[in-house]
Amino acid sequence: FDAAAARAALARDGVAVLSLDIRGAARPPAAGAREVTRFTRQLASLLQAGLPLAPSLEMLARTRTRDGLPRIAAGLAREIVGGQRFAAALARYPAQFGALYRQLIEVGEASGALGTVLTRVAEHRERTDAQWRKLRAALAYPVAVIVFALAISAALMVWVVPTFRQIFDGFGAALPAPTRALLALSSATSAWGGMLVAGAAIAGLAARHA
Repeated sequence: FDAAAARAALARDGVAVLSLDIRGAARPPAAGAREVTRFTRQLASLLQAGLPLAPSLEMLARTRTRDGLPRIAAGLAREIVGGQRFAAALARYPAQFGALYRQLIEVGEASGALGTVLTRVAEHRERTDAQWRKLRAALAYPVAVIVFALAISAALMVWVVPTFRQIFDGFGAALPAPTRALLALSSATSAWGGMLVAGAAIAGLAARHA
């Protein structure tokens, strides 16, 4: 925390600082890939319409969304008004704007075609997102079939195979290797089944939100 820098920034905005308290850092704004794509598309449209960069960001900062992009847009607008280049200002939010994104923005600034570059970036991100959606949709059915088959197999191992163990034990005869392997797998499934189900559920949730 730099108190002098904070006072200087407030002074540039015409705010007279009487006292300045140091508190814990605020939680950084969060925004997902789709929100960043929407932000990129909206900013590109505003710039293509002839609106300057800082007012465009200020306009986006006033939008009402549940993600952290209005806060990010407001911070970017302050940086631009303070004389910072857009690509450098984006570096303050590396979780939302990666190195490639910032490099493309830097090229757009240098060439005077920032609006066009933002449009191209938005189009690329939209195509990529659409491809991922199609891929997830295509994989949904076979994955569901596999999960269902595994669930049926696990149920057989936990509840059906153990009944055969009791029958085999009653015979008292030596069991063939495949049967012994099946019974061992049944015992392992019964012992670790809960953890396997929990792991599968966590993996499914992670894949859904990826």
